[in-house]
Amino acid sequence: MPDYEFGRAFVEHNRSEVHIVIPARRKIFTTGFLAIWLCGWLIGEISALAGLIIGVTEPTSVFWLIGWTIGGFCVGVTLLWLLVGKEEIHLTADKVSLTRSIRLWTRTTICKSSNISKMRCEEPLVADTLNAGFFSLRSTGQIKFSYESKTFGFGLDLNEVEARRLLALILERYPQFFNGT
Repeated sequence: MPDYEFGRAFVEHNRSEVHIVIPARRKIFTTGFLAIWLCGWLIGEISALAGLIIGVTEPTSVFWLIGWTIGGFCVGVTLLWLLVGKEEIHLTADKVSLTRSIRLWTRTTICKSSNISKMRCEEPLVADTLNAGFFSLRSTGQIKFSYESKTFGFGLDLNEVEARRLLALILERYPQFFNGT
């Protein structure tokens, strides 16, 4: 059971760490559209492979098939993100771990706490909100911080109020993240 709920974010903490889980926003129209599109993609993929195998399709179609396969893979991952994706943030005195996961497939970034500064809420760019998901850049999110010479972010699907409340909780526990000391 989480200690706090900030809209989409669930927060558990103890003396040594803060653990935040933010499930991906479930977009019904987008999920339905991608699921239907993926069915059409599968038909095209099977037809193209069958044509290539039996020799009906020209060998130059291999380039089209590679692009079609990559496109279907990206749509499949996006659909999985919408259905079961989540962000997990672990904060301790020593490190901050940012994870975006789709069940067993994860992308994790670990940052040393001593090098984190200027943690803040920032309105995401329109391009960031359109691409928010498993493949999004590590700098994407409502809550951002400076780490060495890079910017990292989390809270892809938080709104501004949720992000500000969560940031207040983090900075209350780890004030050094604000000023970098």
